[in-house]
Amino acid sequence: MGPLSEAFKTRSLAGVFETFWGRCLLWQRADDTDSLKKISASDPPSRCPPTWSWMAYQGAITFMSIEGDSLDWNGKVELPPALSDGKRKQTSWLRTSRSEENLVINAMGFKIIRNDGIVYDDGNASVAELTKCVIIGIEKGSDHAASKWHYVLVVQEKNIDAEGNIYCERVGAGCLKGESIALDDQPTLMLLE
Repeated sequence: MGPLSEAFKTRSLAGVFETFWGRCLLWQRADDTDSLKKISASDPPSRCPPTWSWMAYQGAITFMSIEGDSLDWNGKVELPPALSDGKRKQTSWLRTSRSEENLVINAMGFKIIRNDGIVYDDGNASVAELTKCVIIGIEKGSDHAASKWHYVLVVQEKNIDAEGNIYCERVGAGCLKGESIALDDQPTLMLLE
């Protein structure tokens, strides 16, 4: 177990700490950076960090500013077993290899209606046909969901396997009002690599 994991008394994997998983996933391209460059595949490619990790990119990043305990974290996001399975031993926060463990995040993907509030990793602000968002946290309060801020990862479909599972990669992150997300539509199960 790495020193940071020990200090925080939590599991960690590819730059994400279990205890602070939502905050760790909500990173963005820094304002003074035109685009992030994906780190090229190593040999074997299974040693590349997952796209949901900032460790998969070259370039400056920043974490989204979230006030104290202001969000309800989405408990339906299923983290990789190395982060969420209490039976597994501690892992290093720097570990990036996919060779031994499944590093996929399972979550529901929603259609984006308006994309203002999104910071795209490559600097491109267009919403592609296969782009969806995964809700990581929602602003607390009793207001209607359409008026609440939703903290999201933006994902792009990569491929569909023989069983119909949709694999996708992270392409950005941001904060959207609920009215900018098709919350009433049937969400799609996404496997974020």
